[in-house]
Amino acid sequence: GANLRAIASRAGRLMPAFALGCLGTVLGTLAGWAALRGPLASAFGADALKVVAALAAKNIGGGLNFVAVAGALGLSPAPLAAALAADNVMALVYFPL
Repeated sequence: GANLRAIASRAGRLMPAFALGCLGTVLGTLAGWAALRGPLASAFGADALKVVAALAAKNIGGGLNFVAVAGALGLSPAPLAAALAADNVMALVYFPL
């Protein structure tokens, strides 16, 4: 396992900024779910909340977190592919080449 005390001591001043970013991501995810629950449920059915959780994990820890959370939650292949595609399109819009 990871030595969290060693990580915290070496991270120094970056840890509060990371924690604040995580909090912002979680709050934004909750707000987005509240605002878009209907369209997400109609698009993804029972997997809608799993998609939201996996995308939130990706925004906090990267693509590997997306895959890990999607796998842990049992996200179906079609919603997984759609979520990855939508995330990639939005990344291209947000981070133009």
